[in-house]
Amino acid sequence: MSIRKLLAESLGTIEPVPLKPQPEPPPKTTKEHKSKSAQSSAKTDPQKPQPPVLLNATIVPAPLSDTVPPIIDLVKKLNDSELLTHSRRVSNFYGFSIGRWAYRRNNLIYRNMLNTGCFKKEQWELGTKSSDDFVPMIDNDALVDCLTLRDVREIAPFELPTFSNQPIEGKIQKDVEVSPSSLVPRNLYLASFLVQLLLFFVMVHFVAYAREATSSKEFPVKGTLFSAFGGSIGTLLVFFMALWTPLGASVALAVVSRKWPLLFCTTLIAVTVLSAYFVFYRKGFFENVNPQLLASLLNFSRKEKKL
Repeated sequence: MSIRKLLAESLGTIEPVPLKPQPEPPPKTTKEHKSKSAQSSAKTDPQKPQPPVLLNATIVPAPLSDTVPPIIDLVKKLNDSELLTHSRRVSNFYGFSIGRWAYRRNNLIYRNMLNTGCFKKEQWELGTKSSDDFVPMIDNDALVDCLTLRDVREIAPFELPTFSNQPIEGKIQKDVEVSPSSLVPRNLYLASFLVQLLLFFVMVHFVAYAREATSSKEFPVKGTLFSAFGGSIGTLLVFFMALWTPLGASVALAVVSRKWPLLFCTTLIAVTVLSAYFVFYRKGFFENVNPQLLASLLNFSRKEKKL
């Protein structure tokens, strides 16, 4: 039964149940009465009164007409969208708590709508979402017709805040939080800038390693990375493309973003890539990779497709 129907019920107070009259005991003789009265007077203390007997207490509950209207008034006061939205902005502690409470209240109303058809209008959530902290206002008819007394008892203690000495205003979070996700920037521009810097330092390390490797007279030494890639034209071509791919990706990112810090990082990466290329070029590492050879390979692949 909804709280509106509960208010409409006119229940009066419960009248006390009268006690059934008890039959009187038969009259006693004078001798028995005198002997028993003497014994009772000897046993009882004249200073202490006798305890009351044959008492009856009747509990008269308050009528629903006095208890339901304050409940409806409080439910309507908590339906203030502006108050709830502003309270969520005070602290994320309040934001999470109020959000869960409003979500629970709306779920109860929507469940009763589906089960009983207590609300016939199309729109029961009022207001337009202006921010992430927005809490919609519920239509008063839906609020009163689709909330039962059991639902009100459920949401009354739900998300009730516990008071402590620590302030709960502002943003509540851990003082130190170290996790893989916390190290990843949420901003796309900042992430691109950090990746460019990381790529620059990787290329600097590769150039230093390449210079140390090419200082040997027997370069490329067997059993090393450069000997493995220089063994055939295919692997050498893959190594050549892997050397120039960071520069191509960095240039594409700088052109799309059009931000000068990314252009600066692209310049640094271009310097390191060219330095690495000239280190291998002086040793003749890319002799087999030339435009004529690439053109002949393309023509050979086309002839095979025709055949």
